[in-house]
Amino acid sequence: MTHGTKLDPIYTGDKQTQSQANWYAERKDDPEFKKKNQKKSAEQRARKKVFWLELTKDDVCEDCGETQYLEYHHIDPSTKLFNLGDGKFRYGRKKLICEKAKCIPLCPICHRKRHYGEWTQMIKSFGLLILRLSIGTMLIHHGYEKTADIENFADAFVRPLGLPFPIFLSYIAAYSEIYGSWLIIFGLLTRLGALSIVGTISVAIYHALATSGFNIYLLELLILYFGGAFCVLCYGGGDFAIDRLLRKFRIKFNRPHLPFE
Repeated sequence: MTHGTKLDPIYTGDKQTQSQANWYAERKDDPEFKKKNQKKSAEQRARKKVFWLELTKDDVCEDCGETQYLEYHHIDPSTKLFNLGDGKFRYGRKKLICEKAKCIPLCPICHRKRHYGEWTQMIKSFGLLILRLSIGTMLIHHGYEKTADIENFADAFVRPLGLPFPIFLSYIAAYSEIYGSWLIIFGLLTRLGALSIVGTISVAIYHALATSGFNIYLLELLILYFGGAFCVLCYGGGDFAIDRLLRKFRIKFNRPHLPFE
């Protein structure tokens, strides 16, 4: 049901009559009424999604030209009635069109720059650079050590877990750390590199818990690696990364979006 109108059963404005409120109160606990109401709401949400995609299909970021993952920045915050990100499925078409007319499309990075300024974004990106370099340079030697004696690593860490193909899985763990670290260091396919490290360290944490219990001295370094890699997975490489240069190239020459960019 359309939010903010008399048709909306949860509407509490002055225009709602007592008879409408009584009508809804009598039926709100009826399972059949709930089922029909949920079905109708799902259909309306699907129609609103199609309308929103049609309304925004030609939008590009005003600052950099990005076409994906756009957000909408209100030019004059005093005129803002609702957030388009939260409200596009709650309000009617006319309200969406009126609210969108007050905004400009921006990609998430440019949107943050508009709100917090260039320096804040640069500081965040510098922090991500330090985090990437710290994780990559400290973790990469573990991968090379595994390849130097893969049998010993398989006997110590893979076979105790009862996993099949221990040598093969040992090589996967080793090269995940090596290539994942290099990708994070250079900021190339940063999220893919972070994902490989998160997966490998997750198995290492499980091994430590299964063989030694909650031993903080074994877990502390693993958890630090896991937390750092997970942050990079969530936030990407920042501005000081090859991914950022590739993104500008892709936008300039209208190339397709890269996976794990």
